[in-house]
Amino acid sequence: MAETKRLERFLAVPTDEGADITIEIEGAAPVTVSVSLEQVEDILDMLDDVLDAEDEGDEEEEDEEYEES
Repeated sequence: MAETKRLERFLAVPTDEGADITIEIEGAAPVTVSVSLEQVEDILDMLDDVLDAEDEGDEEEEDEEYEES
């Protein structure tokens, strides 16, 4: 697996076919990729999953704090 690096900037510019996404990573040259609308939807679904997992973690912490009170 590739080494994990810190994201500095993420840009998405709409195109007729989907979007051009530029990713700037700490200590590396920017990379721009063209993605289809289907790929944009897949990316958004994955990010929603990440946010949902974070929300579930927050709810569990709140439940634990309530139970301790």
